[in-house]
Formats: sequence, structure tokens, C-alpha cells
Amino acid sequence: MAQVWAVLTRAHPVFAVSPSTSGARLWPTLNRTNPAFLRAGRGPSYIPLRTVGRARARRRTGGLSSTALSGADLRGTILVRAPLDGADLSGADLTGADLTGATLIRADLNGADLSWADLTGADLNGATLVRATLADATLNGADLSGATLNGALLIRADLCSAKLNYATLNGATLNGALLIGTDATGADLHSATLIRADLTSATLSSADLSGADLHSATLNGADLRGVDLHSATLSKATLQYTDLIGADLRSAKLAEADLRSVDLSGADLSGADLRSATLIGADLRSAMLVGADLDGVDLSDADLSDADLRSADLSGAGGLMLRRLIGVLWSDTTRWPSTGLRTTVLENSEAVESGLYRVRGEEVEMSVDQTPLVPAPRL
Repeated sequence: MAQVWAVLTRAHPVFAVSPSTSGARLWPTLNRTNPAFLRAGRGPSYIPLRTVGRARARRRTGGLSSTALSGADLRGTILVRAPLDGADLSGADLTGADLTGATLIRADLNGADLSWADLTGADLNGATLVRATLADATLNGADLSGATLNGALLIRADLCSAKLNYATLNGATLNGALLIGTDATGADLHSATLIRADLTSATLSSADLSGADLHSATLNGADLRGVDLHSATLSKATLQYTDLIGADLRSAKLAEADLRSVDLSGADLSGADLRSATLIGADLRSAMLVGADLDGVDLSDADLSDADLRSADLSGAGGLMLRRLIGVLWSDTTRWPSTGLRTTVLENSEAVESGLYRVRGEEVEMSVDQTPLVPAPRL
């Protein structure tokens, strides 16, 4: 077997090999004055990397691409701009490693530990990080497009301005993570956990967040057009000015969520739990709210024109204006805040079929003033 020291520099990463019978062992060294220098004898004065079995070090003028470093101990190693495309780093310990600007395209990082690692601007396009640990890692501006991070641990990770386009993060944990300005278009975050994560101004259009837990998350100004949030948890989340046009929010949990000025036009909220949510100024035109629970919701200045409120529970809802209910479809099983309000709405509706009604249009708008039919609930 061979004793191996890795001489890693920004300009010319090289592997050097020294004969040994004790098994393959890796040592990282970065000599600023003489990058090609390799100390003989005991090796460099860095923490030695643990034995990596029969892994072979290969000298490549193009860098470390396709190198087998599976299970290697690379804690604190400096790998700035290192070319690691296709490298096998599965199970490697890269805790606190500096991988700023490194290229890890299609690299295997399954089960690797990248806690506290710096991957700012790194290219991980198509890389696999299944069940990898990236707690407190910095991935600011990193490219993870098409990467696979199923079951990965990204607690408190910094993913601001990162690219996660069409990445797969099924069951990943991103509690407290920063995803401000992140582009995750078409990403698969099914059953992911993003409790208290910050996704301000993030782009998640057409992403799959079904069953995801976003309790107390911040999504102000985020682009969630056409996103799948079926059965997702967004209780106490903040989604001010968020774009949710055409989103799937069936059976979603949105109790006490802040949805002020959110655009939910054409969204499907059938069976959603919106109890005590704030929907001031929200756009709910043509939204599906069949069987939704809107008890205690503040609908001041919200536009529900042409929305479907069949079997919806609006008991305790406030801020309703009849002029903003034009075209609303409702049924005998729709629960209004009061009997008086139901009577007023019924008087201004036409029967579609037995037990099904639609609020009339122009004459209603002209005959009803702008005073809310029901005051907004006190916060």
C-alpha cells in the first residue's frame, strides 16, 4: 500500500505518493511559498486523514476529478477552487473544509459530513448528497441545480442566492436555513422540513412542497406560482406579497399565517385550514375554497370575486364586503359569520341549482356600499 500526501493549491492540485506498508493514508498540505513542496518523513504538520482503505491516489494534470476519497477525513482541508468533478467523497468528513469556488459536478457526497464547510460559489450541479450533513454550512451562491439531497441535513445552512433548480430534496431538513433569493424552480421538496426557514424573495415556481413543514417560515415576496403545497404545514408562516397564483394548497395548514396582500388567484385551497389567518388585501379571485376553514380570518379588502366557497366555514371571519363577493359560488352548507349576513348574500344571489348559489354582479356592486358586512376580527 502507499502513504499519500495531497498537495492542494489553487493553481495546481497534485497527488504525491510515498511507499508504505501501513495502508493508504492521506495528508492535506498547502504551502503558500512553495505550493509543490511536500514534506517527507512524518508528513506535514496538519491533522492526518484517516485510512481510506485501498483508495488509490491518481496524479492528474486536470486536478482531482474522479478521485476516490470515499470515507476520507478531510476536516478543515483547504480545497479552494479545487476541481473535484465526479469525485467519490461518499462518507467523507469535510467538517469545516474550505471548498469556496470548488467544482463538484456530479460528485458523490452521499453520507458526507460538510458541517460548517464553506461552499460559497461552489458548483455542485448534478451532485449526489443523499443523507449528507450540511448543518451550518455556507452555500451562498452555490449551484446545486439537479443535485440530489434526499434526507440531507441542512439545519441553519446559508443557501442565499443559491441555485436549486430541479434539485431533489425529499425529506431534507432545512430548519432555520437561509434561502433568501434562492432559485429553486421545479425543485422537489416533498416532505421536507423548513421550520423557521427564511425564503424571502425565493423562487419556487412549480416546485413540489407537498407535505412539507414550513411552520413559522418567512416567504415574503417569494415566487410560488404553480407550486404544490398539498397537505403542507404553513401555520404561523409569513407570506406577505407572495405570489401563489394557481398554487395547490389543498388540505394545507395555514392557521394564523400572515397572508397580507398575497396573490392566491386561481389557487386551490380546498379543505385548507386558514383559521385566524390574516388575508388583508389578499387576491382570492377564482380561488377554490371548497370546505376550507376560514373561521376568524381577517378578509378586509380581500377580493373573493368568482371564488368557490361551497361548504366553506366563514364563521367568525371579518372584513367581508359584498362588492368583493361578486360571482362567488356558495352552497347551503357554506357557513357565514351571521344569519343576517347569509340573508343579505342570499338576497343578492341567484340559484344555480338546488342548494347552490352565485352572487350576482353589476347590480350588487352598484347597490351595496363599501362598508364591511362584518367587522374585521380584533387581533
